[in-house]
Amino acid sequence: MVTEDFTRLTLDTLALCTMDFRFNSYYHDALHPFIAAMVNSLTELGARAVRPLLASIFYREANRKYWEDIGTLRQTAQGILDSRRRHLTGPRPHVEPVVYGENARDFVPDRMLDENIERLTKEYPDCWKPFGSGIGACIGRLFAWQASPARGDKHINIQLPDGITYKVGDYVAVLPFNPKETVTRVMRKFQPSWDSHITIGSNRWTALPTGTPISVYDVLGSYVKLSQSAIRRGILLADASKDEATKQQLHTLAGDLYASEISLKRASILDLLEGFPSVSLPFGTFLSLLPLMRLRQYSISSSPAINPTRATLAYSLLEGPALANPANRHIGVATAYLASLLRGDRLLLSVRPTHTAFRLPDEIESTPIICVAAGSGLAPFRDFSQERAVLRAKGRELAPALLFSGCCGPEVDDLYRDEFDEWHGMGVVDVRRAEEVKGLWECGARVYVCGSRLVKEGVKQVMGKIVLGGGATEDEVSQWYESVRNDRYATNMFD
Repeated sequence: MVTEDFTRLTLDTLALCTMDFRFNSYYHDALHPFIAAMVNSLTELGARAVRPLLASIFYREANRKYWEDIGTLRQTAQGILDSRRRHLTGPRPHVEPVVYGENARDFVPDRMLDENIERLTKEYPDCWKPFGSGIGACIGRLFAWQASPARGDKHINIQLPDGITYKVGDYVAVLPFNPKETVTRVMRKFQPSWDSHITIGSNRWTALPTGTPISVYDVLGSYVKLSQSAIRRGILLADASKDEATKQQLHTLAGDLYASEISLKRASILDLLEGFPSVSLPFGTFLSLLPLMRLRQYSISSSPAINPTRATLAYSLLEGPALANPANRHIGVATAYLASLLRGDRLLLSVRPTHTAFRLPDEIESTPIICVAAGSGLAPFRDFSQERAVLRAKGRELAPALLFSGCCGPEVDDLYRDEFDEWHGMGVVDVRRAEEVKGLWECGARVYVCGSRLVKEGVKQVMGKIVLGGGATEDEVSQWYESVRNDRYATNMFD
């Protein structure tokens, strides 16, 4: 009884103080549904921790009750959030114009820089209390700060299998695995046991394994892409609902609202099934609507002249709130997979040759190069620079090399800065982190661009106006680009 009373007291206090929501646990003998669901789900999780995996097939009712409790928790939490958004009341110390200025509601990250926030907290004590203070401080403050690092670029070393070689400029193609939390969402929706197996019939063409039992977890993890935006056909097939209002909504999403609500927000079939629970879609049909998992290519960021048996990769971890449902996270499948790997883990990969234009020129002593990159697009140019550094160490003369590299900040995604600073001092590459382009171009320089499509298009426009003159029209820039593409101007895009 003491434990139950403290549970009521604790959660009533937390809900009232943090969300202005009343469980009113002492008004009734029975616990509030949220509290009951929380206690039940924690009890079930404790039981699962010591339960043999194969025994899960005998606990279907417990599994059903567990997911029902999880649904109650989420429904209550979402209801509280929706209510607070509809009725915005109470003080807003973190958007106080007196402290933060007339643009207090605008997103201005610079106001949170150390010097400025220290000045504000001295002038206006307690104006910044995201975690409370004193006896009311959040004990998870340090954990929260560590769990929310700034998004940055990552680096990984791969020991290649025997007999696998690569050249400067080559790629590595990686077969990733869907994030576990995305797989868990599918398992929650269709509720198979974690050790379930299925057999896919061979009466229709499919690239999935047919005629043999295969683990549901393996199929969802490595054979299909769960986060791919739903296609129009998939939305129409998903209207397997007896609810006419749901059918009408799905048809609207497949029609006029497809671009804004599905394509732009990257809404997947799974997002739709979670958003429209009345849709009863068979698991086999769900699988048929999903695209196959495909290889992801990453430029190798190391030179075989340094170590021919090891390749390094650079990648940007894509992670953030899902636009289709902010309660979920949008996670880059391949980058999350790479980030999850630990020392000694194995992965499926192959080495792929780059196209011939994206290699160092044969006349390295007389042909200048201009490289342009953003973020992890720097990878192949680290490869280039390592190779040039080895050649310089052997006494080879090198033509000038310019590198224009963009990043969010030195502590965020300025990859390999120390190495490039050293190579800059050696005369291997001249790094520009922001006019010699035209002069080098007139000397026969070759241009290499690595980044997103937006980077490629932006660099094309700027380069065209540098070479042709600022008054060049868009058509003239396009004609110039086509005349030099894959000859003196090579691109490498990663989206």
